Amino acid sequence: MEGQSKTTDVRGFPIQMLPFLPLELIAKHMAMEERLSLALTSTKTEQFLMRCRFHEDSVQTIFFCDQKNGQVADITIITDVGTMVVQCGVAHQDQEMGAGIIKKVVQVSKWCDKKLPTIHNAQTVYRRICRLIPSIGMTVYLGRLGTADVEKVMVAEEFKNWMIACVNGDVDARGVGVVMDYASLEKRVICSPAVRLPDDFTHEKAFHFKQSHYVNARWVRIEHLLSMRGVQEVTLMYTNLKVAEINTFIHHCMESEEAVCGRITIGLAGVFLELGDLLNGMVVVQHPWITTFYARSETHDSSRIATIEVTMHGLRLEFTPEDKFLGSVVELLRLVKSKNNIEKEIMTMDPNDVATRMRLLRELEELRVQLADN
Repeated sequence: MEGQSKTTDVRGFPIQMLPFLPLELIAKHMAMEERLSLALTSTKTEQFLMRCRFHEDSVQTIFFCDQKNGQVADITIITDVGTMVVQCGVAHQDQEMGAGIIKKVVQVSKWCDKKLPTIHNAQTVYRRICRLIPSIGMTVYLGRLGTADVEKVMVAEEFKNWMIACVNGDVDARGVGVVMDYASLEKRVICSPAVRLPDDFTHEKAFHFKQSHYVNARWVRIEHLLSMRGVQEVTLMYTNLKVAEINTFIHHCMESEEAVCGRITIGLAGVFLELGDLLNGMVVVQHPWITTFYARSETHDSSRIATIEVTMHGLRLEFTPEDKFLGSVVELLRLVKSKNNIEKEIMTMDPNDVATRMRLLRELEELRVQLADN
């Protein structure tokens, strides 16, 4: 009939009907919260996005903690453009966590089952997060957790590739031991100042991490240090180590055929540092302006060079292959070693062998001149 308009039923176009490659390109340019929201719209959309290949451009931290009202499992995702927190458990009550950081908090109840444990839900969610917002590195932060839950986190397939484990003081010695069970030279461990392990604590893999940071390290013994192999860095703030034990460790690092440790900081609060005991058995050159010594083994020809820095609170040690160290220092150490050897030979030689004595004294004088020139 004239004058009467025809009504057409308009329906949304299913996003899944679009060609894959153009849609993948669009998804790659979405902000992370937009990509996550799109995945939550429907199962088909989620499956589509799971097929896409996204760039690894985020850093992620998974925080686990028990509270009176339930368990926290927050996945914090940081990129160049922002920070987002995906909650898999109850809201975190500690307002200081992440203070000063502008962030978006997202809940994904669609992917969580209230009947299942929070850690299980975190696994389910993180499995999807890894596909939607790939990470260049993942940190596990363990707050107030029982040993059984620490074990669940460590054995979970979704979390096994953690790069850093941050352990809070509410995790007991058994829980810390569980984290150490999974040590490797690709992982790092940081124990907060609140972590206080008993003095008789021991674990064969405590120093098998790429990097390990133990503030309260009074439990650390020389046997732990000698177990290192290929470690990059260690920090021990408060220890009960003796100077003679540190001397043994320095010799071990210098003289071992394989690399033991690259750098180590050892706190010695309240300990009188006798340099003679620390540097015993080493060829040493001191830096002219600061309390730093360069040392090599007195008995081994093939040796790493130790840089020994004495600080107000302890020692900073670094071990470098001789062929990668500053050439002028290596030459100085060679001259000092030759000088020391000649002096020892003069002290022990037959006093009636005048010719040999004169030759050695000439060589000694030549070395002293060379050392003065350097």
